[in-house]
Amino acid sequence: MTNEYNENAAVDPGTTFIPTSQVFEDAMVVAYLAIRGFTVTAIKSQRRPARILFRVDGSADDIQAVVNEYYQGETTVQVQEFVRAYKKLRNQIFTMKQLDEGRYQHPMPDGERRKEDVKRRHTRM
Repeated sequence: MTNEYNENAAVDPGTTFIPTSQVFEDAMVVAYLAIRGFTVTAIKSQRRPARILFRVDGSADDIQAVVNEYYQGETTVQVQEFVRAYKKLRNQIFTMKQLDEGRYQHPMPDGERRKEDVKRRHTRM
């Protein structure tokens, strides 16, 4: 038996399965879990390919305790730290969607990007 997430897997009612990861759709909750030290991985939904989900690795009890802490407002996380984690997750979502659509372009090295920006600024004037 694997611990990999599979939306379509049938669960045998006679067995006890203790997951070592859980899947979330809400990026805000996942950002909080990432700040609290859980490993987060973006994955594509098998049922709806346009949907990006997040697999959070950790014991179910630990994850549930932190999620409850988030919803009860008992957080001690700085706003900037939360925003940074949330933006990182959003970037992962957009990158995965662009890869699927074939629109992803690798970023240019810094020197080339600066040259392009300078050219653009001078052509606008």
